[in-house]
Amino acid sequence: MAQEVIDKIQRKLASWKGCLLNKVGRLYLVNAVMASIPVYNMQVSLLPKYACDKIDSLMRQFLWKGQANRRGLPLVKWDIAITSKKAGGLGVRDTLCANMALLGKLVWYCLNNKNKLWVQVLTHKYLQNSKDLGSSHCHNASTTWRNILKAYDILKEGFRWNVGNMQQSIWYDEWSPLDKFCELTSYVHISETKFSLADFRSNGTPLEFWIRKVMSGNEAIVGAGLWWVWRHRCNDIFNNGDQLSNYKVVAMARITANDLRKSASTKCITFKDRRRWKPPTGDTFKVNCDASLFSDWNLAGIGCVIRDSNGRWISGCSSSYPPGPIVRCELFAVWRGLILAWDYGLRDIVCETDSLDILHILKNPANGLNCDVVDILQKIQELLSRP
Repeated sequence: MAQEVIDKIQRKLASWKGCLLNKVGRLYLVNAVMASIPVYNMQVSLLPKYACDKIDSLMRQFLWKGQANRRGLPLVKWDIAITSKKAGGLGVRDTLCANMALLGKLVWYCLNNKNKLWVQVLTHKYLQNSKDLGSSHCHNASTTWRNILKAYDILKEGFRWNVGNMQQSIWYDEWSPLDKFCELTSYVHISETKFSLADFRSNGTPLEFWIRKVMSGNEAIVGAGLWWVWRHRCNDIFNNGDQLSNYKVVAMARITANDLRKSASTKCITFKDRRRWKPPTGDTFKVNCDASLFSDWNLAGIGCVIRDSNGRWISGCSSSYPPGPIVRCELFAVWRGLILAWDYGLRDIVCETDSLDILHILKNPANGLNCDVVDILQKIQELLSRP
């Protein structure tokens, strides 16, 4: 059957003139026709890996070359091509994943939609009184059932139990992997017959009570401790390749908690005078300028922004600058901000910078003679002297 699907795709390719289509047209044919041909068979059959690879190869050759057995240069990796368009790919359907998804739908029906007739027939024939698909491996089973079991063996690693509707009865609904609780006990007290999962949750579990007790007055300590434990765990997994043991997690949690208690017991310094941006008054505009120097990378940059009295952004700019003294970079940022305001026709402006040295130089230009900023100072003075 797998070879029949491959032959059908090859016959379809032979009738197309892919060389006359651009890549957008080929991509449309790949998604709309080639990827759809094996869907009917993949709904009940698990295609061999070689067949899925061959189908992907045919789609790849037609997309980039226009036809099979022809030379062509792929523009992107196939992993990117089979990625969804929302994630930046081309949206080509991966054959093996599509096959597993279609069979996974049948697995879902067998586990959660037992009212369907075909589900009742197969489960009655092969599962009998068992509810676990993994326990049924009959040698004389039908091809469809064997494919469902193969898909189940692959997908079961990602299964997680979902409680579902919180209004279910604790005793008489199958909300737990343990089946109905009423069948696990000799009797149910009449006062508990109407208990739902929502009632059980509102009362709180011992774990919830413990969390509330620990978090009471220690929210910052517990939150920061858990964050650092998670950070170290991810570092060990993604950088070193070995996961944390239970003993290491506990040790890290204790060390972090002790450090946080020590830091919490020390007197913290509070800054009453927090520096915040203050808007200009009236119809005045404010020009904020700043510069950064990265000596290790031999890079420097400047930036400035203009805002009105309501804080609305008027204009702004940023650019790189030849590395040099930070005073020169800061002064160039001021000049660039003044030029930007002048170009916008703004005359009533306030220029703001975080460099105290720049303020001293602007108030007394003689201070800039030893800073190699005379040329920039002259440009600023010429700009300020304009009518």
